[in-house]
Amino acid sequence: MAASSASEASVSLRVAGSWSGEVTVQLSTCRLSELRKKVAEASGFDEDGMKLICGGRMLKDDGGDKVLSQIGVTEKSKLLVTKVSAAQVQDMAAEAENARLMEERTQRLARLKSAADAMARRSGGDLFPSDGYELQLENQEGQRLQFSDEDRRALVMGLALHAKAGKLMEREEYKDALEVLELAEEAFALCNKVHLEAVDNVSLLQIDTVWCLYMLKDVARLAVARERLTNARAGLRKAHGAHLERLRMLQGGFCPELALYVRLETLEGVVAFHSGQPVAAKQALQSAEGKYKQLQVSDESLVKLTGMGFSLAESRRALRVSGQDPERATIFALEQRRKDAEKREEDKQRRKERRWKNANGTGIRTWLRSTAS
Repeated sequence: MAASSASEASVSLRVAGSWSGEVTVQLSTCRLSELRKKVAEASGFDEDGMKLICGGRMLKDDGGDKVLSQIGVTEKSKLLVTKVSAAQVQDMAAEAENARLMEERTQRLARLKSAADAMARRSGGDLFPSDGYELQLENQEGQRLQFSDEDRRALVMGLALHAKAGKLMEREEYKDALEVLELAEEAFALCNKVHLEAVDNVSLLQIDTVWCLYMLKDVARLAVARERLTNARAGLRKAHGAHLERLRMLQGGFCPELALYVRLETLEGVVAFHSGQPVAAKQALQSAEGKYKQLQVSDESLVKLTGMGFSLAESRRALRVSGQDPERATIFALEQRRKDAEKREEDKQRRKERRWKNANGTGIRTWLRSTAS
């Protein structure tokens, strides 16, 4: 049967640039990969070492199964072929791989968002953040970290899921909390590791995961618990220092995260005991007990600070992080009030900016902030 249109017949496409000539193709059946192969054979170029340009745009192999007629190539099209160096070929391959990974990450985040929203509907809670959320993440020095939109979406999702899990843990709904923590961990895994190493959010998540397993008495998942605690310990070492020296330096000699290490070492002791390691279990639990005693506050010290106008909560926290030293506790409490006042002023300014931006159609809806302290 005769061809009913020119696109169904074989046509000769003119090629210019690094090589000049013609290649014969059928526009209705030939795919871009086949066209590249024909040009490579005719020109003697390496198929991966050339670029094809048509109508001012580069033809890429991301068109799937589309044929030439579907990607804008006609019988009147003129192709431009350029030969690229080995370094350029590597750059092109890296660019294609990055695009693939970006698409994969976007799809995984969309799936996580759907799963999180389904979970929220099931429990009657709020839906989880979307791209309209803005995020600031700070390292232990209080410096804001800069990250891409893709990293921002992953971090927002991870932090929001972790916060949701925390509320479930407060209600002692550990099974549901564990499910949410697993989603949060997957969201964090989609973020650039450089950003996560500057803070301790992932370590906190891993400790919470093991705490849920402990409260559920899930001894069968000891291997999972041991792995999470090992990762948490390594993450805290990077963020705080091997002996908390970096943390104390950054916090002016104070150690507000001491309670965190009580939890970590308690869980390490429990896991070691159930793993048949009594010596390691004893060492971990004794260390946890020592830190726990450091957190105990005397009534006399509390009276001194509350008598200076600090609340009971302010006084207790200040004494705990200062090692029960009333003078240093006073300094810490005053500094904390100053920081809180600055944060309230910053939040007030951001609300003003947000209202202004919303009035001008930017669509920014909230501000989510996470710090390591």
